[in-house]
Amino acid sequence: MIKRTLILTLLVFVHCLSNAQKLNYALETGYTYNHLSVSQYNSSGRNGFKVGGLIDFTINNNLSFESGLSYIRKGGSTYGNYLLCSDISRIKFSSMDYLQIPLMTGYIFNFPQKFSIKPELGAYYAVGLSGDSYITGIDNFGQPYEARVSTFSDGYGKPYRPCNRNDVGLSFSVNISYKHVGIKLGYDMGLTNATYYGNGKHRTLSMSAIYWIKQ
Repeated sequence: MIKRTLILTLLVFVHCLSNAQKLNYALETGYTYNHLSVSQYNSSGRNGFKVGGLIDFTINNNLSFESGLSYIRKGGSTYGNYLLCSDISRIKFSSMDYLQIPLMTGYIFNFPQKFSIKPELGAYYAVGLSGDSYITGIDNFGQPYEARVSTFSDGYGKPYRPCNRNDVGLSFSVNISYKHVGIKLGYDMGLTNATYYGNGKHRTLSMSAIYWIKQ
């Protein structure tokens, strides 16, 4: 259902692009803070970053459709007693690196002196590229240990279930722009399980600097 909705949304974006009255491009870089919303156990957050490009097409100078591609780092920690009935007590997702595609719809409020505010809502799809995590637990001899593992694949021979590479969710943001520069405040709410330990879903706050390249 989620994939069908994203495909339909993408088709709408392509149609709007072909009828766009104004087309803009931008470079984006910024800060992220991510934590995992878990159904059990406990979790804590982690700082990250994002860098990428945006494309915005506007109809009648107000209705905006925005997409793009970003490299984004998420992360966090999940901890508790015997995660997934194993001897693991903590997993620190030091880095969870994704390529992320947003599909956003917004409305531009224009003010004098080329100042504007644009609230947006939409969805995103991200695919995991790479990352490192650290697991803490008890070994077969009853001794505590910490081991490095891959976030998205289990190539280290440890009793660890890797994270889901596919991340889909809802996005909300506000763009504040003055001429060619802007600031974007955003929040992403993951709908799929990023990690199976506590069924953790991404919750990501972001603040980005944007430079618009006018057509």
